[in-house]
Amino acid sequence: MLKSVTKRLKPFIEAKLNEEYVSIANDGNLYCLDYIEQRLKRSNIESGLAFIRPEVVSPEISSVSAKITEIGELLESSYPHLYNNVSKQLKVKLRSEVIVGDVFRNFGRELFRDGVTWCRIVSLFAFSASISTDCIVQGRPELVKTVLSCVRLYVLDHLAVWIRGQGGWIELTQQFKCIEKRYSLAFFVRWFGQSSRWMIKSTADTLKSLLYKVNEFIGLINSG
Repeated sequence: MLKSVTKRLKPFIEAKLNEEYVSIANDGNLYCLDYIEQRLKRSNIESGLAFIRPEVVSPEISSVSAKITEIGELLESSYPHLYNNVSKQLKVKLRSEVIVGDVFRNFGRELFRDGVTWCRIVSLFAFSASISTDCIVQGRPELVKTVLSCVRLYVLDHLAVWIRGQGGWIELTQQFKCIEKRYSLAFFVRWFGQSSRWMIKSTADTLKSLLYKVNEFIGLINSG
């Protein structure tokens, strides 16, 4: 009897989970859009693009978005060489949706090779903002929308289950609730202890190494 009921309920449970995962991905797309716009504003770059936003944004979403930007700015200021001129470091011209998509997917695969953390998710947004900036500078601002599409799909396919398991995006604000902009990365590391020290170092090391790993793939794109 119980098995029969469970079997009948399974499609509804799966549909409900899928709705949650889509919602998580949509929110992630909005957070990344906010991050990109803040990055462009800090860099005094005008994209000329009009992005579609929800008419009403909840206080929770606003809080998460602000925290992601705060952490991302801290990472960028601490490792500026990792989040600037990424396409130049990869020796690739961002001239098509295919190239942007391939670069993004390969970056994501290397970044999360050893597991998912909130810090790495923020690093993904920082990378997305850097790629978006490069697209605009290289005269292809329309490709920023491709970057955002890649973010949404990547969150949906690879990160949504983990994020839901953590309690949703709001958990990020709890993990980093004591960070303030005036604090240096050194304070950030000391505050969160040994485990967080490993997390930050791991993120930086991963970003450094994956630039070299992705280079080989980018070479194949450029020669194609």
